[in-house]
Amino acid sequence: MYQKVVVVGRLGADPIMRYTPQGKAVVNFSVAVDRYTGPGTKDTTWFRVNAWEKQAEAVNEYLHKGDLCLCEGEVSVSTFEGRDGKARASLDLRARQVTFLQTKKDTEGMAGVESKSDLDDEEILF
Repeated sequence: MYQKVVVVGRLGADPIMRYTPQGKAVVNFSVAVDRYTGPGTKDTTWFRVNAWEKQAEAVNEYLHKGDLCLCEGEVSVSTFEGRDGKARASLDLRARQVTFLQTKKDTEGMAGVESKSDLDDEEILF
């Protein structure tokens, strides 16, 4: 069996890099995925993401809090006890691929810049 999950969201904090005793790089970061449920309302799902080796080093170097990324990999659910003593669940994603979509550097200096498209919504095929 095979499982593949794709999430697109923004980092909730800067990535945290560490190395295993064998010297393999691993980075952990959280990604918030927003789902808009109506005018002015949204639900946010948080994923705890980890990436390994070269992918980990690239994430650590180039991604920061607020950056938009696409993560592909396998998801698992972990349960734990929260600070309030209640049972909680966490969605953990082992990223096989992380694609950098938009960084803070991309958006700096873009205040007041309007994005326009010549296509109507009906013309976009996907």
